[in-house]
Amino acid sequence: MSLLQLELFYTLGLLIFAIVWLQSGISKLIDFKGELAYFKQQFKSTWGIKHLVKESLLLITVLEIASGLIQIAAIFSLWASQNLILSYWAGLASLFTLFTLITGQRMAKDYAGAQGIMVYISAAMIFLFILHSTGLNT
Repeated sequence: MSLLQLELFYTLGLLIFAIVWLQSGISKLIDFKGELAYFKQQFKSTWGIKHLVKESLLLITVLEIASGLIQIAAIFSLWASQNLILSYWAGLASLFTLFTLITGQRMAKDYAGAQGIMVYISAAMIFLFILHSTGLNT
């Protein structure tokens, strides 16, 4: 695979997660009251979160927006200097955010929601594996 092909692959992977995180985080900011009502309903009988719903929503919003911004920064770093280190950290940021989301879904006993998140976790892990196996020197 040529360097250009790898750069395009990495860019697409980063861009997919940037779109996911920024759309989700910005959506939460725009309709915070609606999201809060949904979260309260979702976690109303969850032992660990029901009293911290607003704080949990704020945490998820910050994680999603931060993860999206790291993805964008990694794309610029990749194209400006062919540096993959930020791409690696962007992948880890996505995994951390996803682990936070799946933990909440499992605590709420929303097993179908948790199953959907596994698709993103798998994609992030495959992205990191390919990133590492094609020349990332960490």
